[in-house]
Amino acid sequence: MRRTVQHPSASVPKLDRFFPIRQLTLWTRHSTSRTNNARLHRPVTSSHHVRKRWASLYSSRWTQCPFAVKSGGHSSYANQSSIKDGISITSQRINRIQLSADSKSVSFGSGLRWGDVYKALEPYNVAVLGGRVSDIGVGGLILGGGISYFSSRYGWACDNVINYELVTADAIVINVNATGPYKDLFWALRGGGNNFGVVNRFDMKTIPLGTMWCGNVLYSSNYTDQIIDAFVDYSIRGQTDLDSTLVVPWIYNPAVGHIIIGQLEHALPQPATGPEIFSACKKLTVILDMTKNGSQFNITDIRQNLDPDWL
Repeated sequence: MRRTVQHPSASVPKLDRFFPIRQLTLWTRHSTSRTNNARLHRPVTSSHHVRKRWASLYSSRWTQCPFAVKSGGHSSYANQSSIKDGISITSQRINRIQLSADSKSVSFGSGLRWGDVYKALEPYNVAVLGGRVSDIGVGGLILGGGISYFSSRYGWACDNVINYELVTADAIVINVNATGPYKDLFWALRGGGNNFGVVNRFDMKTIPLGTMWCGNVLYSSNYTDQIIDAFVDYSIRGQTDLDSTLVVPWIYNPAVGHIIIGQLEHALPQPATGPEIFSACKKLTVILDMTKNGSQFNITDIRQNLDPDWL
C-alpha cells in the first residue's frame, strides 16, 4: 500500500535550500513504504512466550539473522517497527491492564495502544502519561521518553514508570525498578529505547483526571507572523499554567494549500473561549475551531482520525 506524503519544504517553502529536490525521492521512499518485509511474524502473549521466542532467536547471533520486536508501530518510515529480511515479533497479545486497589498505579502489557489504556482507566477518573494519539503503541513511546499532554506538570512518560518487567538477552525475566538490583538498567530504560531487552509489562503511576480540554484550531498561512507571536507569548507565559500544552505545525494540504494547525491542550475542562493562556491564539480569525471538553480517550481518538496511518 502506498500513500502520498508531503516533503517538509512543501509546508515551509523556504526550506527548499536545506531540503533540495534531489533529496525528495529518498525521503519519500522511507515515508511511503508500508511493506512489512519480515519473513516470520510471531505474536507473543506472555513473559513465558517471550522467553521461548527469545531462546529460539538466541542462535541468531551465530546465523546473523536480524530480528525486531514491535509494540504498536508509529513511525513515518519503513522498518522502524519491523525488520527487512528477518524475524519480527509483535507483543500485541500482551494486552492485560490491571489497576491497583488504591488506583494510584496501573500495570499494562507492552502490546497495548494508548487508546486501550485510556479507555480502561476512564471509569476510574485516573490517567497515565502517554501518547497524544490513541493508536500509538505504549512500548515505543515509553522507552523513547514519551511526551504527553501532562508533561509540563509531571515530566515525561518514562519519569512515571515504577517498574519494568523485562526479558534479558539470555531469556531471563526480571523486574527493573529504582530500588531493586537493576538500578542501572532502570536508569538506562528511561529513554534508552529497545537496546536493553524486551519489556513485557509497564507499571506506571496514575494521575487524577476527569474531563480535559483539547483540540485543533486551523489558521490560514496568512497569519504566520501572528501565530509565531502567539507561540512566543506562550513560550514566555506557559510556565504560569503547567496544565497547558501548545504545538504549532505548518502543513500543506492539496485541497486548501498551506495552513497552520494550533494544537491546544489543557488538562482541565474549560469554557468555550478556552483558557486564558491561549488568548493570543484564540483571538485570531480561524478556518475551523475543533477545541472541546472531553475525556482523554475521546480527544486522542479524534486526533487519531486526523493523523495518517503509521508504520
